[in-house]
Amino acid sequence: MPKNLRPQKAPENIKEILSSVFFKEAPVGFVIIQLENMKIIDYNEIFALQYAKKSSTLFGKKCSAVIGCFHEESCQKKIKDAKSGSVVSVETIKLSSEEKWVNIKKVLLDNFGMAGHMICFFNDVKDFSKVDAVSSKAWYILEQSPVSIVLTNKNSEIQYVNKKFCSSTGYTKDEVMGKNPRILKSGKFNSEDYKDMWYKIVHEGKWSGEFHNKRKNGELFWEWASISSIKDENDNITDYVAIKEDITEKKKTEEALLKAKEDAERANKAKSDFLAVMSHEIRTPMNGVLGAADLLSKTKLDDAQKKYVETIRFTGEGLLTIINDILDFSKIESGNLTLDFKPINARLFIEDTVNLFQNLAESKKLKLQLEIEKSVPQGLVLDSARFRQILLNLINNAIKFTGKGFVKITATAKKKNKDTIQLFIGVQDSGIGIDKTKLEKLFKPFIQEDSTTAVKFGGTGLGLAISKRLVELMGGEIGVTSEKEKGSEFKFNIQTKIADIRQINDSKELIKKTSENIAQKYPLRILVAEDNQINQMLILKMLSHFGYKADLAETGAEAVKKTISTGYDLIFMDIQMPQMSGIEAAKKIRLHYKRKEKPIIVALTAFAATDHKDLSYQAGMSDFLSKPLLLDKLYACIEKWGSALYSGKV
Repeated sequence: MPKNLRPQKAPENIKEILSSVFFKEAPVGFVIIQLENMKIIDYNEIFALQYAKKSSTLFGKKCSAVIGCFHEESCQKKIKDAKSGSVVSVETIKLSSEEKWVNIKKVLLDNFGMAGHMICFFNDVKDFSKVDAVSSKAWYILEQSPVSIVLTNKNSEIQYVNKKFCSSTGYTKDEVMGKNPRILKSGKFNSEDYKDMWYKIVHEGKWSGEFHNKRKNGELFWEWASISSIKDENDNITDYVAIKEDITEKKKTEEALLKAKEDAERANKAKSDFLAVMSHEIRTPMNGVLGAADLLSKTKLDDAQKKYVETIRFTGEGLLTIINDILDFSKIESGNLTLDFKPINARLFIEDTVNLFQNLAESKKLKLQLEIEKSVPQGLVLDSARFRQILLNLINNAIKFTGKGFVKITATAKKKNKDTIQLFIGVQDSGIGIDKTKLEKLFKPFIQEDSTTAVKFGGTGLGLAISKRLVELMGGEIGVTSEKEKGSEFKFNIQTKIADIRQINDSKELIKKTSENIAQKYPLRILVAEDNQINQMLILKMLSHFGYKADLAETGAEAVKKTISTGYDLIFMDIQMPQMSGIEAAKKIRLHYKRKEKPIIVALTAFAATDHKDLSYQAGMSDFLSKPLLLDKLYACIEKWGSALYSGKV
């Protein structure tokens, strides 16, 4: 390029400067810019050679067109804030076109007779590392960072963005320089949230949260951002820095997980509803079968008839056990099973439970043994129903899988402290044993040793899984040792508190013989609210067996009407009835009497789920009996509430 290119006359008072050898031969690049249009009016050779190699002439061109890193909007705003003759800015920036760094100093020429003009000094930093060792490393870290980094001035004009910002948003660096980050705004972040964000940034120095932003192509995306203010030595804000992470995929995963969770909850509820309905549908006819068998067993029968009745009861109770296993497992899986710890006579309880299997063991010619060591206290605090369930399952399995020999139950205890013991129970048999390779899966639900086991011996494969969960709920462990064709030994332990035996009523004294006429002891006015004709007949017969002549209501509305007109002491209320449910009827009765204690209302239902019990108690019912209803359960209920009514406790 010729050394004397001057197609445009410069102002008179700097003419000598522009034509001087210093300006032409200076080792740094100079360029003079007219601020009105940001066009070049003069420059020296160094500037042309170093920064505009492809242009034959630069006069009249915009500086931003010559050097991509020269951002007009940002520069003009800085000029407005600068005083006449002062330095607009000093920057060390990287040229976007090549691996080159340059220092640019911009100075207004107002005081030099060139109002509306600015001179820029370009000092090329030929070696990247010369910028500054620390700065270069910092720049490399920023550029290679896996998160977006944005630096803005105090006017929120973008001064720097890294590569990740560009790849995440779709904008180039040149497109965003000098712009406000609101170019990413999607409209999903309301004005109140923005006010809160800026308040925290300005007054607290930092804000962090999520943005639902928009890319250049219009696509919405999620970002997590941490925005901090940068202050000078006088505590004035000079810049803002934002560190942002694209969390779109994370959000999609969270939404998918939430949907999966909701789907699982719906499926679990559907399963629970199905099990509740199945329980009701099976228990209702089972109530008729077992209730009739129970009543029939109290009549005069010959030996053959007694055997038939016993067969009906045995098979019916077997079916009921399967139903209960499925319901129990469902409750355990959903976390809805709660334990009811009460003081019991533990030694007598274990003995009674084992004695239940005496006839079965004798029928198979097995020796049933029980050893309770002296270390086991008489009184313990246990959930008797669940403790018995574990014992029944283990003993029943031992007898079921033992063809000859023995089944031995042992109970020992180890004192932990003054009030607590560790109770150890063992059930050993000389049965078929279990293959060692199958032991690991034995306590998993629906698992039996092999398919032939289910065919030959029956069962759901849930008993051990339920027992394991119950033992764990009681704070213990269960395990097994076994050898094929030589037998097995199941052991479990639970931690429990010692109870005062003097405060425990003997269960044998509590439940008397069902032939006793309890109606003479507790003369009660009783109402049965039940819509099923078979169940009506059974419960009325059972009450008649105890000496009571009960009234009958076939709907909830009828039960309310009869209760208000007659005034009963005890009401057996079926939950599901036409016109008005038992729950609604109980609420109306409680509302009428305005007393929670009387009359005593006992929920009677084929549903056995915890939520149905909760609904019953919330409606003002005092107790809950699940079908099938047997004489001993009904007797115990009458004894409990008859005693409470006549002792003045209710």
